[in-house]
Amino acid sequence: MGAPAVENTSGQGSHAVVPKEVKGWNWGAFLLTWIWGIGNNVRQALIVLIPLAGFIMAIVLESEPAWLGRQRTWGMSGEVWIALFLVMPLIGFIMAIVLGMKGSEWAWKNKRSVSVEHFRRTQRTWAWWGIGISAVLAGFLAAAIIPNIPQEPDWLKTEAALTELHNVQTAVTAMMMDNSLDALPNPVSRATNNMGAFPDATSVAGSADKLKDWKGNTYGSGDKNGYLLYGHDETANGESTTLVNYFVVPHSIGTYIVSAAGEVTQVSTGYK
Repeated sequence: MGAPAVENTSGQGSHAVVPKEVKGWNWGAFLLTWIWGIGNNVRQALIVLIPLAGFIMAIVLESEPAWLGRQRTWGMSGEVWIALFLVMPLIGFIMAIVLGMKGSEWAWKNKRSVSVEHFRRTQRTWAWWGIGISAVLAGFLAAAIIPNIPQEPDWLKTEAALTELHNVQTAVTAMMMDNSLDALPNPVSRATNNMGAFPDATSVAGSADKLKDWKGNTYGSGDKNGYLLYGHDETANGESTTLVNYFVVPHSIGTYIVSAAGEVTQVSTGYK
């Protein structure tokens, strides 16, 4: 007999029982905060806007005598402004961490989902949007800042290489967890920067190496082979569709190999 179906208690409010399959860290809530909150009926997420609202109010109050035509009778000192710049982002970051920890539970209680599987898929979509948007913003920031930093170019290259290694390792770990892999059946041992063929490009769909998808359905000959960071076929439907990307771009700057346990090694950084 199969496992009993998990009762769908989603959308029943603060007293709803949250299934264990729903609990856990929520990257979408952490990275998108109030945007994710609006989409998931989690009003607690709007707390991250309080620091921004406070900062705007401080600017309005500071300029009040001018736009009201009154003579200035008060003003905030430089120390107060420094405190605002330091404390307000900290408050927002702390709330983002809270959302990452509790967001899934709050979303389950506040918004109706078709099933646990549907809820998990929706939250994974939010997570990939969060990762993608964060990567784009980080790229814009890096493009604006790095060209204007003439000193220590070697240090910057080292940091960039270490950051990419961390991102590749994180992506491999996430992919293995999503696919319930304790070990990669055919880990890549020849250095590559092709994330569409890494960390395991040769496990045949439908074979013992890649037998079932995350819902327990059996892969077939029409499904895409391999466990990949870019363009991974996560659904056993007889087609190479429903592809997901654990790494934002198809090719990394450095080259990598990986062990069966999922431990990534950076063979070259890609920087001269």
